[in-house]
Amino acid sequence: MKVLGSKWVFTSKQDANGKVNKDKAHYVVKGLNQQPGQDFVDCYAPTPSIVTICLLLALKTQQKLHMTTFEISVACLHSPIDKEIYVKAPTELQPELKGKSMKLHKALNGTKQAICCWWLFFKSPINDMGLMVNNIRSSLYLYKQDWNYMLVWMHVDDGVILTNNKGLLQEIQSHMNKKLTVELNSNPDKIAGLNLKIGENSIQINQNPIKTLIICTYPWKVLNETTPLPTLSTSL
Repeated sequence: MKVLGSKWVFTSKQDANGKVNKDKAHYVVKGLNQQPGQDFVDCYAPTPSIVTICLLLALKTQQKLHMTTFEISVACLHSPIDKEIYVKAPTELQPELKGKSMKLHKALNGTKQAICCWWLFFKSPINDMGLMVNNIRSSLYLYKQDWNYMLVWMHVDDGVILTNNKGLLQEIQSHMNKKLTVELNSNPDKIAGLNLKIGENSIQINQNPIKTLIICTYPWKVLNETTPLPTLSTSL
């Protein structure tokens, strides 16, 4: 029996102003030692596009949609793992577990298939609500009935719900809370690393704390760039 290594990872969650509002501790698997075909098969999970979220924010402003952001706590620990995996026990909390191992029942962070297992698990409550995955962007879900519609955008464990019917918003919130641990925010100032400033007829986005961190961390100077700038190709 092969036992994978593991470790604690400590992170801090910041608000739109860069102020720490939550400290987190994650016990993660050293998935680099997993063998393809033996310890995992599929590790694909969709990655959302920044263009998509910008489009959704534009729709929210143009059509005066109701918007709520949400974060799912310990997302991967909701989803069953698809292979038999053993990891070293967290001896930092319980020294008596030294030399022992644990069998994973859930897709612990760090395993190759963790995000894939979570994505497949999350689709279940979403499909139960009648939302259909977008054919182009697998991280975008759509519900439509008559004139009422709802859009759900997902980035791993962070999401955005947009709808023209507040009743639908309350319905999906209630449904998700039955199966998941969800933190909701009806007045968001941040989405997946993007800072938001929501006005009556506009939404401004920036990444000021990240830019400040990069500038403070790495020495920099004024650099010249030839014009025109390289063209970037993006699609929804």
